[in-house]
Amino acid sequence: MASDIFTERRLFDLPASDQNFASIRDNDFLYVDKTEYIFKIARQKGAFFLARPRRFGKSLLLDTLNEAFKGNKKIFEGLWISSSNYSFPKYPIIRITMKVDSEETATLRRRIIGKLKYEAEENGIAEVNGETPGEYLENLINAIYKKEKKDVVVLIDEYDHPINSVFGDQERAKLNLKELHSFYGVLKPLMTEGKIRCLFVTGVTKVTHASLFSAENNLRDLTLDPEYSAACGFTLDEFDKYFDPYVTATLLSYKSLGLRPLSYDKKDMIKEILRWYDGYSFDGVTRILNPISLINFFNRKAFIAYWFNNNTPSFLVEYAEKHPLDFVKSETVNFKEEDLLNIHLGDIKLAPLLFQTGYLTIHRRNADDSFRLRGPNEEVNRALSDRLLRKYIIYNDETNALLAELRDKIVTALNNFDSINLAEAFSGFLKWVPHQLHLKVERFYHAIIFVGLRSLGFNVTPEVSGSGGDADLLIIIKQPQVAFVCEFKYEQFVEIENRDTEKALKNLLAKGIKRAKKQIKDKGYADGYGTEYKIVKKVAVSIVGKTNVAVEIYENDDDIDA
Repeated sequence: MASDIFTERRLFDLPASDQNFASIRDNDFLYVDKTEYIFKIARQKGAFFLARPRRFGKSLLLDTLNEAFKGNKKIFEGLWISSSNYSFPKYPIIRITMKVDSEETATLRRRIIGKLKYEAEENGIAEVNGETPGEYLENLINAIYKKEKKDVVVLIDEYDHPINSVFGDQERAKLNLKELHSFYGVLKPLMTEGKIRCLFVTGVTKVTHASLFSAENNLRDLTLDPEYSAACGFTLDEFDKYFDPYVTATLLSYKSLGLRPLSYDKKDMIKEILRWYDGYSFDGVTRILNPISLINFFNRKAFIAYWFNNNTPSFLVEYAEKHPLDFVKSETVNFKEEDLLNIHLGDIKLAPLLFQTGYLTIHRRNADDSFRLRGPNEEVNRALSDRLLRKYIIYNDETNALLAELRDKIVTALNNFDSINLAEAFSGFLKWVPHQLHLKVERFYHAIIFVGLRSLGFNVTPEVSGSGGDADLLIIIKQPQVAFVCEFKYEQFVEIENRDTEKALKNLLAKGIKRAKKQIKDKGYADGYGTEYKIVKKVAVSIVGKTNVAVEIYENDDDIDA
């Protein structure tokens, strides 16, 4: 029987979009136990902030905290917190989500006050006055404190939505920020007066000048705190503990439908799942799987971009489109915590924005406590690069077929160490770039080829560290295990009357190849890869003008200095 291969624990239904803790528990959905984090927060008196990308479990965490502060002990039976010494004291709660219409200031104010009126009714407060959301919030907390003679719990979800939702309109974003500044500004004195037991705020970005993050607020930022790195999302241990039977069920489904060969075993399936949806980290150590993508994968049993397709704001793609060099550079620079977390309206930096919104994650934490970023996984790397490539090149009905042909050509060229066909493929990307987008700098061409390779599903990393510096690209193929260490050189080309154009191009391309090979040798870019990969190939890439490309794939450094 097929059921014999499952673990003894039955398959619970998976909550694809349910962010309500009570609903998950009452309807017997699978719940990955995060109540140890609830215990850590609920027993303290203070203010906390947690930033995570959209659809990453923040609302569910907040809802679970809400149930704990309501004193609803029964709903936690069987979970970690039920065996702790937490006594589930009951507190009055104000809980609001800032996901409201933010296109006009008057509408924003009206929506927030409407939510606060609902909270007043929930807390048995008959009448509260306040001309602004801030005044209303202050009066509501005072009224609840007076009525209950208990300090109040304030839970604010997606605090930054009124800003992020209009990021593409910086003037509107600044107006909304000004409104939120006065709203959140009332919380500090109320906490000082002891009227707030716990303030817990979630969001995607940490926007400066929002008043929440002023030094005197003593708001503890949990975003990069190692103690809370796994508060949202699933760790590898949790994946093994909770999702093992779902892997088996998926494998059986694939086999029954003939979607994979029968030899596609469980180990291979797990590797593929992790390649697509694992890879996030919020401390540089703990790996986190994207929760919404993993759950949707097990429900749909198809490797597609679930999170990306539902969460990519147009302003982000438009910003990255206008700054292709910044897009590549975002994975090549070390960032201090304050630079990585803070978003300044009017002076937006692409890399911190990509990190906070989930399109980059922490690759490692350096000895000086700076962070190096990278794309998290196949879902995000491929989908974001594909979206950007469609912006960088002339895209039409024939492009998909041409890109598929180009991918096959690159695969063949890499497998056969074929320099000529790899050069033709790289040139193919550049020929599709509109004339007005070309920038006469090396990094632009490097960026286009990097985005093109990622969009086609290649394992490619920019600016990889060697013993003496950073090579432009590292391309990895699995069978056979080969590392291609690439260095790009670019030369402008000017037409000169009475000059042999073909010969001049050939000479410039050869010059670029020699310069790239010399740099790979002098900087030791390929050193150290021999212990990890069976074959290490060096790739010198020379680009002249807009579309002329020469490539040399080689192993030895013979005659480089000649």
